[in-house]
Amino acid sequence: MTAAVCQILSGDFASAEAQALVRELDQHLTELYADYVTELYGMRHEDLAQPRSGFWVAYVADQVAGCVAVRPFTETKAELKRLYVRSPFRNQGIGKQLLATAEAAAIAWGYTHLCLETGEAQPASLHLYTRAGFQAIPCFGHYDDPESRCYEKVLT
Repeated sequence: MTAAVCQILSGDFASAEAQALVRELDQHLTELYADYVTELYGMRHEDLAQPRSGFWVAYVADQVAGCVAVRPFTETKAELKRLYVRSPFRNQGIGKQLLATAEAAAIAWGYTHLCLETGEAQPASLHLYTRAGFQAIPCFGHYDDPESRCYEKVLT
């Protein structure tokens, strides 16, 4: 894997650019999971209006390559959402860089844990999270789908 030189900037989740990424991600997830429901697994703009939340966009040579978000889950735990890398930019370390950005922000905001939900049909995601130190946990909240896989990491 050759690591791409990317720039990760804070983004506006309501922007056309961000919403295009989210639509691509939702389409991708719909292809992987017959029962995917955007309203259940997605994220609303209001989620990022809360303090200690954020959304970032990765750019490679001025092209939008991916995104990630962090939102509050509890006082000490944040939830990672919408980590997505566009197909032409995959396998270049961009997901790892987006994850590191989200983790650094969560730590700066005082969170001690970062949790997430992904699915069994996403082996690259499962690999990324386990290599980054996330541990499998019982699924939480409304993530009770048999294909869901939930993870958590203690932040240091």
